[in-house]
Amino acid sequence: MLSAMGAAAAASLIVKGAKAEEITSTLDAIQKRGHLLAGARYDYPPGSFAHAQGVVQGYGPDVARGFAKHLGVECKLVQTTTQTPIPLLPNGQIDAEFGPTTNSRVRGEVVDFSLIWNTERALILVRKVGTDGP
Repeated sequence: MLSAMGAAAAASLIVKGAKAEEITSTLDAIQKRGHLLAGARYDYPPGSFAHAQGVVQGYGPDVARGFAKHLGVECKLVQTTTQTPIPLLPNGQIDAEFGPTTNSRVRGEVVDFSLIWNTERALILVRKVGTDGP
């Protein structure tokens, strides 16, 4: 599964608009540098969050660390917010984002999105009227 994710993530790392002579594979750049710059939210539990001690955990960071390990490089997490992943990718401040960013036509003009392989369903739970507890 990690190999499939790696292939999908590597395909999603290409920034659009670069001239042909300027294009260096992001994968080659990561391996030459020796570390993956992984964008991750620090405020989105359980997907990605920072503990009081500063340790970043969650699904996104775990996938980023696994991806880096598969590539044989270190993983350096870079904090992102809801507004920053798209500007950070073309600027080279992150190699990929490992978090929740919605694919849109406007965003797709700047970056490529990997194929969706995971979907989630959210439910809102409320207390039933007339009950005192769980």
